[in-house]
Amino acid sequence: MFKNFSTVFSVIYIEVSEETSFKYTKPVLDWVKSNFVDVVTYDFDNRSDSFMVDYALELVNNADKSVIVFELNENGKTNNLIAFMQGLAKYKKKLLFLYSGKNAIIEKLFKMFLPEKIISCNEQKEQEDRISEYLV
Repeated sequence: MFKNFSTVFSVIYIEVSEETSFKYTKPVLDWVKSNFVDVVTYDFDNRSDSFMVDYALELVNNADKSVIVFELNENGKTNNLIAFMQGLAKYKKKLLFLYSGKNAIIEKLFKMFLPEKIISCNEQKEQEDRISEYLV
């Protein structure tokens, strides 16, 4: 699928919300794009179809390091994210998870990963600092 794809770093933003979101800009992704021109950014939400989720897994597969940023809502459905998280488990050494908010199911799924690479970050500046530290 991505034969000539040679991404080194990726940042994937996932919104888990109760209702359909019309937030088309993701400030942390805009910041990544302006500060790390070679980093591939991608976003999807808990209502995205399986193709979008599979593409995110492919990005992680082809990256040397990936940051997964979750914006969580306790009542957001997580059906399409369970398989995504399970698919990420084989890449746990090259992943950093940043999350804001709460969602019991996603937080349980975090237990598949290295605890030191799962960080609650409720402020964008803290997310930016963590991404900078990890990607450099």
